[in-house]
Amino acid sequence: MPGLIQDTRLRWIDDLRIRLDSARNSVEFSAGNRTVRTSPSGAALPDLFRKPATITAAAAELNRRMAGKEAWMEAMSGIVKLYRAGLLVDDADGGAPRISNRPRSWDGGGAHIALLNDRRRTGGFLSAIREVVRPGDVVVDLGTGTGVLAIAAAQAGAARVYAVEATGIGKLAEANFRANGLQDRVTLVPGWSMDVDLPERADVLVGEIIGNDPFDERVIQITADARARFLKPDARMVPRRVNVFALPVAVPDRLSRRYLFTPEVLEAWRSWYGIDF
Repeated sequence: MPGLIQDTRLRWIDDLRIRLDSARNSVEFSAGNRTVRTSPSGAALPDLFRKPATITAAAAELNRRMAGKEAWMEAMSGIVKLYRAGLLVDDADGGAPRISNRPRSWDGGGAHIALLNDRRRTGGFLSAIREVVRPGDVVVDLGTGTGVLAIAAAQAGAARVYAVEATGIGKLAEANFRANGLQDRVTLVPGWSMDVDLPERADVLVGEIIGNDPFDERVIQITADARARFLKPDARMVPRRVNVFALPVAVPDRLSRRYLFTPEVLEAWRSWYGIDF
């Protein structure tokens, strides 16, 4: 489980609200502006963590209660979603935000340290936000990460900022909103942007979801969905467009042969190893 270990002792946060949503056939867990919906198997979760319990103990108890592996897996998935949203917290630290030590994970420190150290890239986004956001605007920040761009939008005068983040780094962003005195204007929205809803349409869309491979964070699909569901007709965007450049390269045969299946390579393997490939 991402961010969890077997001996992690979890408990519910103090102001948790739980209700059955018959219209959606789901169980809704919420606190403040955070809401997580689980499958009906989530109905087994409330009393599991009424007192702090380890992941191992919870898994064993669910195995006893659930009828079938699929229901057990759905319930365990619900635990992960609730933990990521900060509704289930580590009893050892009261739910204080922590950064995962997985170097290539978006809820890990390495990726966000690299982004913050890239002053030209991050600084360029901050400058654009200061130019585009107007006092009183409603802003959506897709993939807020540590919350830097959402904070910049609020500092530029936005009345409300919805900071969407699917990974555990969102809890750190929420702490940053509080540390900068912006918790009344910046709201963390846990989840993937294509899976969440917002209470109102926005004037500005901010999205730093451009990877080293320009399309590896699904920037086209996610932006199209956000424009359709989150924005007013005359909304502004940061970035407004992306230019992608390609450089054609000729790879010598002696190099390409190392990585391609060709009749010659397959015949060589058969002669070397006595196996038909």
